[in-house]
Amino acid sequence: MQGAERLLCFAPMLSFLQVLSSGIAIGCVYGLVALSFVLVFKATETVSFMQGDLLMLGGFAGLALHLAAGWPLALAALGAVLAVALLGAGLERPRCGVRSASRIWWRCC
Repeated sequence: MQGAERLLCFAPMLSFLQVLSSGIAIGCVYGLVALSFVLVFKATETVSFMQGDLLMLGGFAGLALHLAAGWPLALAALGAVLAVALLGAGLERPRCGVRSASRIWWRCC
């Protein structure tokens, strides 16, 4: 086998490894979101889907920064994380202040 023929015989295995690694990465993200659902439910005994919404907003913010604003991918991801962190902190404070009289929120805040 010569140059290009040798690379072509490894193409299916490389494709399999790429699909396997992306599947593991996406599964880890789903696991982290599920863990956040459980932690919030155990702490507050209320069902809150805000983590999934913030995850979606972060993904769209990163996409918009990368495609529309023309930022490099790493910088767009960092900007999206920062934007969603600030949004989450801004949404958490009023909710924590409203429920500060309860025993659970008094310990958390």
